[in-house]
Amino acid sequence: MVLRSKHLLVVAVAVAALAIVVASASGSGKQAAATWPPQKYRYTGWLSPSGGDRPLHAVAEGDGAVLNFDDQASLGSTKYRVCWSRVGTGTQRCAKSVVRYPRLGRVSIVGPHLRFGRYLARWYVHGRVVASWPFLYSPENGR
Repeated sequence: MVLRSKHLLVVAVAVAALAIVVASASGSGKQAAATWPPQKYRYTGWLSPSGGDRPLHAVAEGDGAVLNFDDQASLGSTKYRVCWSRVGTGTQRCAKSVVRYPRLGRVSIVGPHLRFGRYLARWYVHGRVVASWPFLYSPENGR
């Protein structure tokens, strides 16, 4: 009887260890396939092509570009302002918008006002910078 109890204890420990290994492996797989935007930040802002959410740091003439904003902590709506300025100049353009859960806030920025060069976008909530994203706007042929 003592031998059988020890055998059952060994089997139970092995099954528990296997369950822990399987659970940790499936958890690490979820982290590797993380979604965009990153879930660890409350506010996230980034540039993406029109019609997509994939983050980009460069966009070419003729491509649509959108500044996206996400607030992970709000289940309602968040008013925000996004400004983009060409690096090295004192000029900037801004737009006000509202992000409503579960959608992303999106502001299209391509137009005649956008000149070739390096830009920095900044998102503000209650007058405080909460996110920033550098990007390059270049000619279609790359010259």
